[in-house]
Amino acid sequence: MNLELPDVALLSAADEVRLAQAIEAGVFAGQALRAGDRPCAASASELEALVELGVAAFQHFYLANLRLVANVAGQWARKAGLPMEELFQDGCVGLGEAVRRWDHRLGHRFSSLGYRMIESHVSGAAMVRCGQLDASRFQARAAFEVRRTWQRLETARGRSVGLVELAEHLGMDLGLVEYRLSFVPPISLDMELPLAARPQTDQGSEVPPDWLAGLPREERQVLGARFGFDGPACTRVSLAQRMGVSESTVRRIELRALARVRALVCSAA
Repeated sequence: MNLELPDVALLSAADEVRLAQAIEAGVFAGQALRAGDRPCAASASELEALVELGVAAFQHFYLANLRLVANVAGQWARKAGLPMEELFQDGCVGLGEAVRRWDHRLGHRFSSLGYRMIESHVSGAAMVRCGQLDASRFQARAAFEVRRTWQRLETARGRSVGLVELAEHLGMDLGLVEYRLSFVPPISLDMELPLAARPQTDQGSEVPPDWLAGLPREERQVLGARFGFDGPACTRVSLAQRMGVSESTVRRIELRALARVRALVCSAA
């Protein structure tokens, strides 16, 4: 996805300090107005002007750092096979927190804090598959790291690696490795149901599998429509119109349902 970012120049170190000071002055002026104080004999209109300047400074600071959010979101989108726009949104939340927390008096550039907070939000969202994995961010991150190490180990050794060998390589208890691998890994939006989960009739048409009835109603409705269990398969756009929700909502429900189906299929294998 190509994000359309605002055309705002990157900030110099001096720009960052100047804007941070304006933000602080605006916050201070806003607190004074709410408390009825008049620091330095400032008038209400002068304090209101400082508040407006602070808001403008925050917006400028924020917009000038959206490229950093896009870079981090793009990296994690490629790692986890997730839509960049959703990870970008989580990164924007981290950026806002970083702008509020950054202390220019420490002498560091904003990126030293901004990158860490943005990456924390984006990686957390990627680990839990944008809120659709039933695990904490710590659990999801640990599972992701174990799976990534497993893949790298098999690539390096040129063969399949068992769980015992993986546990020895990680220096971890086998039970802990199995527990971390029990969480369903992130899946791509383009991933379809496994063939084993899509039985055929004698005429070759797909029929609803037994496990479909065990899914929540909303998930059952989305999978039935998307994969043709309830008639001709339809697109996310047409399904969203039929359900009266956004295409993004349909995509999230589909992802959640696919993850649940994948876990069922793997457990039955």
